[in-house]
Amino acid sequence: MHSLPKLKIISVRGAGVDGLDVVAFRKRNVRIAAIPKVTAEPTADFAFVLMLATARKLSEAVTASKERLTIYDSAYFNLIGRNITGATIGILGMGNIGYCIAKRAMGFNMKILYHNRTRRSQLDEERVDAEYCETLEELLKQVDFLVIAVPLTTETNKLIGQKELAFMKPTSILINIGRGSVVDTDDLVDALQNGTISAAGLDVTEPEPLPKGHPLLQMQNVIITPHCATATMECIEEMSQQAVQNLKSGLSGGVINIEL
Repeated sequence: MHSLPKLKIISVRGAGVDGLDVVAFRKRNVRIAAIPKVTAEPTADFAFVLMLATARKLSEAVTASKERLTIYDSAYFNLIGRNITGATIGILGMGNIGYCIAKRAMGFNMKILYHNRTRRSQLDEERVDAEYCETLEELLKQVDFLVIAVPLTTETNKLIGQKELAFMKPTSILINIGRGSVVDTDDLVDALQNGTISAAGLDVTEPEPLPKGHPLLQMQNVIITPHCATATMECIEEMSQQAVQNLKSGLSGGVINIEL
């Protein structure tokens, strides 16, 4: 920071700013811009990619197909998964991404619960038929799918650990498209190994990437992707354009799309 005395603006090509010392930059009057709204739709799409893949054991099914498994083999029954349609989804973090997830959940006729630092308006809830849970414990005890969509802050760091995972049903599935550090990795490993929860779909991990040989990489009931929820041509193009526009506006003293 001290090596850049003329720094005026930082434009993040994405939604998260957890890698920046926002308070320190503000003290130096450095403007910080992000573009969270652009990432919401593709990230919500990807949450359902992970939900479907884990619930229907897609990774295992692909492997079985390569091994020429047929419906007449006894191992075929290992591929029996769970429905998403009609299941209960719990959204942890009902911001832009969380709300987009709720809209998609309506298409699967899911019961939609959510927990958020600030409750959404009654109109927002009615539009997606979502029910607010006052406490995280209340949410966790009911869900078939827990989708984590909160940003990483001091309050959300390791928000989901052994205690919280123990509240969940043994048939429940954890999906993380937020930040890896929101979940205690060691506690998640224990929960998956001990049957506390049934599976996990992770687009983010802590650390990222996981080291070779990490237990999560060895589990058949875990699908891990390399932080690629926003990796679509449309999203990348729009993020790049808005990031450049934020830079131009910031340098000229203009209005920034999203200023933190």
